[in-house]
Formats: sequence, structure tokens, C-alpha cells
Amino acid sequence: MNRPGFCSLLSFGAVVTSCALALAGNLNPPLGPVAPTMKTLQDVEPRVPVQSLAGSATAVYAITQPGSYYLTGDILGVAGKNGIEIANVQVTLDLSGFNVVGIPGALVGIVAGGGATVRNGAVSAWPGGGVNVCNTSQLQSLRATGNSNYAFVTCRGNVIDCVAQQNQNGFQGFGATYQNCHAVSNSGQGFSVSNGSSLLGCAANGNSVGIVAGGGVLVSQCAVFGNTTDGIQLSGTSRAVENMVGNNTGIGIAVGGGSNTVDLNSVTQNATGVRVTGTGNLIIRNNAKGNTTGFNIAASNDYGVILSSPGAAFTSSAAWANFADGVTPSCSDGIKNGGETDVDCGGATACPRCGNGKTCAAGSDCVSGICQAGVCQPPAGFCNSAADCATHPNMTATCVASQCQYACNTGFADCNGNLTDGCEVSLQTDNNNCGNCGHICPGTQSCVNGVCQ
Repeated sequence: MNRPGFCSLLSFGAVVTSCALALAGNLNPPLGPVAPTMKTLQDVEPRVPVQSLAGSATAVYAITQPGSYYLTGDILGVAGKNGIEIANVQVTLDLSGFNVVGIPGALVGIVAGGGATVRNGAVSAWPGGGVNVCNTSQLQSLRATGNSNYAFVTCRGNVIDCVAQQNQNGFQGFGATYQNCHAVSNSGQGFSVSNGSSLLGCAANGNSVGIVAGGGVLVSQCAVFGNTTDGIQLSGTSRAVENMVGNNTGIGIAVGGGSNTVDLNSVTQNATGVRVTGTGNLIIRNNAKGNTTGFNIAASNDYGVILSSPGAAFTSSAAWANFADGVTPSCSDGIKNGGETDVDCGGATACPRCGNGKTCAAGSDCVSGICQAGVCQPPAGFCNSAADCATHPNMTATCVASQCQYACNTGFADCNGNLTDGCEVSLQTDNNNCGNCGHICPGTQSCVNGVCQ
């Protein structure tokens, strides 16, 4: 039999008191002053103040070792130097809400070789640009103002919640991702990105050009308004999807090159909504309303039928249709309609005849009067330069007013009037055309240097 415990042998009144004392332990504090037992922030996350670091020949402050760094106040630039240089090491730099400020003659505000995270502060007034980072770096919650060149330059990195305002240009990226970034009132480009970059949920307002997208760029769910030329420019193999583009002085979405996709965008109050000058592009499901011209799409592109104000409760079998304001077909609406064989030209219309390279159905559709394989061809002798002109013996060609013109080389003449054999006569040696066509040397005389002797 187990022996009953000590507490069970006491009376009920004593049990509570005795057991509580037995389990509570010593309640008296230790002797001496009270001291903290928790780890400090420096113990948990060691951080180094940037202002405690040395500079270099090219930087006011140089970070050369991996770790976590922070600012304790604003940093002022020095002529001929960058503000902060970060070596190609893993670094987190917290600007702590402070500003890295440039001066005339200084270089770039913050430069990082790779693997750096820079966040939470401002960079302003740097002649060489605000922040220039590369190789998987990340920028977050930064504001750049009044910088020359580009406010932010990033290759193969992420840029999140950053603002570029009133710089020469906003963001430049190569293989970079931008999320919730804002380019506003920059004198040049808001965003200039290429090489597999993506813009997600960004805004470009009041710049010269809102977004310039080079090869392989995704622009999605962005707001692009009030830029002084074009809203979005696509140059090749890029996608503009679900964007709002409005009140731009020039073109809402300008598409050059080929293999671009423009899908599900709302394009309003621009001079031209969507203009496509390249070939092999896909234009579907866009809404272009309130523009001076809704769509202007060159030949050799694929696009959904353009429905002009179909009205309430409309139905359509065109699942990929684009929408524009209701317009009466005209020769200046930027749409192939009303019997035109190409945009605003050709067909049994009063529109101008189509130029070379435009789509045609008959010679009467073309300025040249020549339609071959459905394309207007230039007339014989048409040229842009002398290189376009055919060559003929002893002749020199020139291109004048888009027409090939020919002249005989010195000492030669076209005495038979046949262009195909060129200038067939040497006036220097031909006894029947000595010095001039038809001048025959008499008797036994010969033509020597254009004179009968």
C-alpha cells in the first residue's frame, strides 16, 4: 500500500495553506540591485550605424561587410562621390526615415553591387541618379525626388512601394519586378523597363511618357493618366493587360514591333486610344471610349472586331471584340471600315488611295495603280534612294522625287535611246559617234579622244 501524501493527512483547512506554501517556492527577491534578464535588441539583431563607418575614394560611406545597417540622421553628399556604396555582399540597409541628400557635383545616392535590401527613407537631388542596385537586390518604401538621370535603376531585383517624383526620369529596370510603385511628374519617362521585367499595380501620372516597355515586359493592373505624350509604349513581345489608361495627350497604348498582346484595357480620353504600327500583334477585348480616335491598327495584325456603341443589352458572338465610341465611318477615324481596303484608304469610297505596302483588292485601291497579291506595289522606277534603282552599263542613277533618274558617265552616250543597254557608245573611240552621237569620221580618219584624226 502506498503511503498517503503529506497534504492528504492534514485537515481540510490546513491543506490549502500548506500545499500552496509547498508549491510556490521562495517568494523573496534575490539580494542586490534589480538587473534585466531579457536580451537587448542589439543582441537579437545586431545593427551597425552607417555614420560610424569610414568612407572611400568614391563614397561618403562604404559598407563592405554583410550585416544590418541603419542611419542615425540625414546624409549629405560630397562632390565627386556616391553617398553610400554597398559591396557585393548580403546587406540590409534601413534608412530609418532619413534622407540621403545630394549636392552639385556629387554622383549617385546609393549604389549596391548585389544582394542588398534598402528600405524606409528618401534619396534626393543626386546629379547621377538616386539609387542604382543590381543582382537580386530589393528596394522597399523609398521616395526619390529631384534626381537627375533615373531615380531608381534596378536589374534583376524587386522594387516595392517606391515613389519617383519630379526627377529627370523615374524607374529603369532590366529583368526587375515592380509592385505598387508610383512615377509622378518626372520630366522624362515614368518607367523604362525591359528584358523580362513586370509592372504590377503601378501608377504613372504626369510624366512625359508613362511606361516604356521593351522586350518581354508585363504591364498589368496599372493606372496611367495625364502623361504629356503617350501612356504606354510596347516595343515587342510584351503584354499590356487590365490597365486603366486615360487623359494622355498622345496615344493611350502605342504598339510597335511584333508579338505584343493588348488585352482587357480601359483606354479613355486620349488623342488615340490604341495605335498599332508594328505587325503580328494581338489586340482583343479593349474598351476605347472618349478618345479622339479609338483604334488605329495597321495591316498584318490580329484584332477582335471593333464594336461601336452596341447599346443596352446587346449580344454578340464576337467574344474577343474591342469596343469604341459609335462613329460614322470616315476617312480619318483610324478604323478599317465603310468598304476601305486598309485603314482610311482604298475601296469604293471617297477615301485617299492606299500607299505602297497597304492592303488592296484592285489596282484602283492604290496610289500606284498596281495591286499584287493583295498589297499595293510601287510603280516602275520608284525609289527611296539611288540604291533602289536598277543598274545599267556606263550609267549613274540618282533618286529624285521618288523616281529613278539616270545620266551617262563621262565619255559615254545613249545613242540608241535604249535604257536596257545603258550608255552603249564611247564618244572617245567610236568612229560613227565621235564626240557626239551620229558624228562619223570621214575616209580613213579614226576617232581619237573624241576627235576625228
